[in-house]
Amino acid sequence: MTPEIFAPGIVSLETNFECCRAMPPDAKEFFFVRSTDIGEKIFRMIEESDGWTLPEQINYTDKAFQYTPFISPLGDKMLFMAGDSKPKAGSASSPPEIWILTKNGKDWGTPTLIGTSIGGAQPFYITMARNGTLYFSCVDRNGIYKSEFKDDKYSTAEKLPDE
Repeated sequence: MTPEIFAPGIVSLETNFECCRAMPPDAKEFFFVRSTDIGEKIFRMIEESDGWTLPEQINYTDKAFQYTPFISPLGDKMLFMAGDSKPKAGSASSPPEIWILTKNGKDWGTPTLIGTSIGGAQPFYITMARNGTLYFSCVDRNGIYKSEFKDDKYSTAEKLPDE
């Protein structure tokens, strides 16, 4: 029960800004965000019989910034944010967009755009409950919001009580 650095010398390097990690329930993949010369990108490592692969940049979109990957509790969906610029509070220019992928066997499918905003909110740090409901904070406002999946689309974001 002693904490250890994950993949020392490969991840969590002093020379790189890395954040926003995600791992499916089977713990066979590891996703994280690393700053590059052209923006924040999502990287993936896979656990194989002889250890973890080296980080590989994955390009699910052509957007300059890709961040906050999240794997659903069942491990069958991945959410991430992408945009042409970093999200900023009070800025409507290039707000981040939510993308979702579904896992087919060992492979992740083609990403589908959920949207730039849900009911005017600019979501960030998205999570998904087992029933598919999204929970997130917002770039442009305080609080935690939720959006339910109904009739093949996500509902307008609803702010949760401050408690």
